[in-house]
Amino acid sequence: WVGAQEALQLHESLKGQRLVFCLLELLSKHLEEKQLSEGKSSSSYNAWPAGSERPFVERVTAVWKSAFSLNSPEQSQAAFQQLQDIKYPSATSNTPSKQLLLHICHDLTLAVLSQQVASWDAAVEGLLRAVIRSYNSGNFTIMQEVHSAFLPEGCDHLRDKLGDHQSPTTPAFKSLEAFFIYGRLYEFWWSLSGPCPESSIWVRAAHRRTTSVEQSQQLDNVSPEETDPKASQPEPSRTLELDVRLTEEGEQMLNACKELFSEKHAGLQNAQRTIAEVQETLAEMIRQHQKSQLSKSTANGPDKNEPEQEAEQSLSSPQNQCTSKEEKNEPVSLPELTKRITEANERIAKFPESIKTWPFPDVLECCLILLHIGSQYSGFVTQEMQQQAQELLQKYGSTKVYKGHYQTLCT
Repeated sequence: WVGAQEALQLHESLKGQRLVFCLLELLSKHLEEKQLSEGKSSSSYNAWPAGSERPFVERVTAVWKSAFSLNSPEQSQAAFQQLQDIKYPSATSNTPSKQLLLHICHDLTLAVLSQQVASWDAAVEGLLRAVIRSYNSGNFTIMQEVHSAFLPEGCDHLRDKLGDHQSPTTPAFKSLEAFFIYGRLYEFWWSLSGPCPESSIWVRAAHRRTTSVEQSQQLDNVSPEETDPKASQPEPSRTLELDVRLTEEGEQMLNACKELFSEKHAGLQNAQRTIAEVQETLAEMIRQHQKSQLSKSTANGPDKNEPEQEAEQSLSSPQNQCTSKEEKNEPVSLPELTKRITEANERIAKFPESIKTWPFPDVLECCLILLHIGSQYSGFVTQEMQQQAQELLQKYGSTKVYKGHYQTLCT
């Protein structure tokens, strides 16, 4: 860390990158202090008096001022200009965690610099890009840490800064808010998933002793004449029962999950999943065809007079199928798969750009989680929300990835 700053300070044009590496160092140290593997570092940290008791963003800006003399909006704007044109590729599950953190910190640096110059639209977009990188990489831990460090109280302060007017950034803000709620929903769900849920900010859990109904009835039915006052009466057996109730914060969080029921995003995601599923089927058909051709070649030797059309016939033959758990033996032809992709692309084209630009948490995934919570804890999820979740799953859960889960929870 020290060497990186020493190398970067040799070039004034790299001051923006110094800010990125500073934020990366502070975030890595923050993760390491929380004993998260993503923050482990064998390098020595710079001796910056950050003040660990302060909110994370305040620590960052304090170091920027003391170590890099970033004291004015004009300086923040200049650093922003240096960084805004640098683009990194989208994250995937194969992106190394160190590289992922660097790219995320680049987005977060742009977000913090935007806040310094009161450019709240750009701040929202920077935060959202960082969250989306974490989400696309499958690193839920980093996504949650970005939320807790940069949005400790949620998105309300950003809503206040943006105002009530419908700006071009409104879809980005809605998406950022949805990811925040999505993360809290998972935290809530996991807090209930253990064998014995404990009290948390979401729920109050307590054990109470209960008497079995059968024993209570037997004791109530004994007449005074049958009772020998000198005889010792058997004590009814009492069992411990876990009583779990929502806290006020738990109720507010679950009510906020209504924001995740976006029918437009559910429709878009369904079309995107359809295309991905068809592409997966096509890839499998090609693999099967190549395997079949290789087997023929090995067994009989190459046949140069074999018609070229055989490849297409093989792809559309009954043995090459769309293999879902529910429809294992239904043959799918190449024209049928092409038709599905065409229709899905036509559906996607009808959605406004504002919906397509910013990703949104998986709507049906959220529906399944809420239905599972509702099935385990009566009264936690309102009947109205459960009905909405079921309707969305029924309407947009046509791809095989959701069919089995939907049937389990909703039938």
